[in-house]
Amino acid sequence: MAGLAGIHGFESFQGLEGVRRSLFKMASGQVWDDGICAALGPHAYVWAEDALVVQGHVDNAPEVRRALEAEGFHRFETDTGAEVVLAALRCWGLEPALSKLHGAFALAWWEGQEKRLTLVRDRMGVVPLHWHQTPQGSLLFATELRALLASDVVPRRLNKDALADQIMHGTVHAPNTVVEGIRQLGPGELLVVQDEDLHVHVWWDPADEALGVDDRPSDARRAHLREVMLDAASRQLRTPSEVGMWLNGSLANSTLAALAAEVSHAPLSTFSLASDLPGLDGTEPAREVARHVGSTHHEIRIAGEDMEGALPGFLEAMDVPVAHGFRSHVAQSTLRQVGVEVALGELGGDSMFAGDPIFQRSAQLAKLNWLASWPGVLRRLVGRLHVTSKPGFKARKTAELLGGHYFDLAHTHPIARQLFLKDDLERLLAKDVPKRHDVFQALVRELAPGRKSFGLPFLSQVTVAEMRSHLGSSLVRSAQHSATALGLDMRLPFLDHRVVAAALAAPDAEKFPSSPMPLLMGSLKGLVPELWGEAHAPPAAWPMRTWMLGAWRETSVKGLQVLKDTRGMNGDALTATELSFQQDRDPERWRHMWSLMVLGLWLERHGLT
Repeated sequence: MAGLAGIHGFESFQGLEGVRRSLFKMASGQVWDDGICAALGPHAYVWAEDALVVQGHVDNAPEVRRALEAEGFHRFETDTGAEVVLAALRCWGLEPALSKLHGAFALAWWEGQEKRLTLVRDRMGVVPLHWHQTPQGSLLFATELRALLASDVVPRRLNKDALADQIMHGTVHAPNTVVEGIRQLGPGELLVVQDEDLHVHVWWDPADEALGVDDRPSDARRAHLREVMLDAASRQLRTPSEVGMWLNGSLANSTLAALAAEVSHAPLSTFSLASDLPGLDGTEPAREVARHVGSTHHEIRIAGEDMEGALPGFLEAMDVPVAHGFRSHVAQSTLRQVGVEVALGELGGDSMFAGDPIFQRSAQLAKLNWLASWPGVLRRLVGRLHVTSKPGFKARKTAELLGGHYFDLAHTHPIARQLFLKDDLERLLAKDVPKRHDVFQALVRELAPGRKSFGLPFLSQVTVAEMRSHLGSSLVRSAQHSATALGLDMRLPFLDHRVVAAALAAPDAEKFPSSPMPLLMGSLKGLVPELWGEAHAPPAAWPMRTWMLGAWRETSVKGLQVLKDTRGMNGDALTATELSFQQDRDPERWRHMWSLMVLGLWLERHGLT
C-alpha cells in the first residue's frame, strides 16, 4: 500500500520511535529524517538540506525538467519526478513552480535552512492529504487518514461537528473529517508550518483560471478544448506500465476511449463486463466503442455472486466512509486481476460537460426563482400536498426545495445531492449534535457576488458546485480509495486543470442546447460518431437493494447496529429507517441504508466511539 506520511516537531513527542513505526507502516518507499521533520513516501529526493516526498504523478515532469536544464539551474542525478519537482521548487519558488506542474499529487517539502514544512494537495484533490496538530504543536500528516489513527496519537473519536455532513451526503467535505482532531486540505490548497505558525491557503482556484482563458469564437474554443484534451490524454498515457480502460457505455467513457486511442502509440486495451444478471451485460455497447477506436478488447464475465462477493474488499479499501464507489471498485479490482497497472477513467467528464442530470434540474430550478415571492406558508402547503399525492424521497426533496427561502444554486444544489433531508437529521441525530449544513455554507461563500465563481456562466457554476461537493468528496475519493488499496494508478484526463478551465470558460449555449454534451461532442468532431450523442446511455443500475436484503443482509444489519450504539445517533430512529427500507419499494431508499451501513462498518473497523 503506497502512501505518504510524516511528522513535524519531534521534540513534543514521547516514545517517538513507536509513533514513527505506527505512522510509517501505512506508507511505503523512501524516508528522510533531520531530527525536526521526517517523512516517507513512494517518491523522495534529498538536496542539501531540502527534501521532498511525493505521492501521485506529475504528468509533465519531462517538460519541466527540460525547462530547468535550459536555465542551467540543476544537474540532474536521477530520472525521478521527485527530483524534478524539488528542483522546480528551489529554482522558481513555491507557487510559480506549482503553477507549472500538471497532474494528481500530494507533496511534502522540507526546507532545512528555513526549518519550514510545506504540504500541497493537487488542484482537483485527486490525492488526499490529512493532518493532525497535537496540543504541543507537533504535526502529523498522511495521505491516508488511517495512518494517523495507526499512530495512536490521535484519539479515536467520532467528530460530532461533521456527523450531519456525513449523514446528509454520505461523506465529509474538507476541511473536516469524520475523526475529531483530523483535518484535510481541500483541492488546490497548501499548508505551511514554520516555527509556531501554521496557515492554510488556496494556491489554485478553478474559477480564477477559467476567467483567465481568452474569449474566443465557438470554433476556436472547441479547437482549443480538443487540443488540451488530447494533450492531457497523451501525458497520462506516458507510462511503461500496462494501461487499461473499462468501457461502461456512458458518453463520457466512450469519448475518453476515442481520445486515448487517438494519442496512444499502441492499441488501447479495453475491458467490459459480461454478466448473467438482467440488464447488466455491457458487452454490445462496449464492442461498438472498441470497434470504432480499434482497441484490443476483452470481455470479462463476472457472475452475480462474484459481484456480491466484492463487498468485503470494497469496505476494506475505504480510508474514510464514502457512500459511493462500489461499481468503480468492482471495475478497478477486475482490471487489477488481469494485470492492468494504470487505469484510465472518465470521472469528471459528466461534471465538466453538463452530462449529469443535475445540470438540467439546476437550470430548471433557477427559472423558478419567482416562487420565492409566494408566501412561505403557501409553498410549504404545496410541498406537503405533493408528498401526499406522490409519496417518496423525490417528492420530499421537492417539498424541501419549495419550503426554502431562495431558489438560487447555493440553496438548491446541496438538496439535490443529499441522501437525507433536514427532517431526517432531526430524527436520526441526537439533540446535542450540530445540524449545520457545511456544503450549503461553503457554496454560499463560493458563489457570492464579488467571488470569482460568481462571474462564471450558470452551468459552469454548477460544475464548480459539483467539484466542491459530489465529484471531489464522493466520486473521486471513493475511486481513489480502491485504486490505492489495489495498487492501481488511476489517470483521469477530464480532470486535467487545463480541460477544467476551458470547459468552465465556455458559455451555457455551447453546453446545453438540444443534444447530449454538445461542447464535448463538438470539440471531438471526427473522432467520435455523432450517433454516440443520441445512442449512448448511462450504465444500468445494479441490484443493490436486492443484495442488501439478501446476500448482504447480515452485513447490513451489523453496520446499522454499530450505528445504533454510536454516540450522537438516535437508535430508535435508525430502527424505524431500517423497517421502512425493508417494507418500502421507493427506489431511492437503498441508498440511505447503504450509506448508514458503510458508516457503521467503518466506525467498527477503526474503533471510533
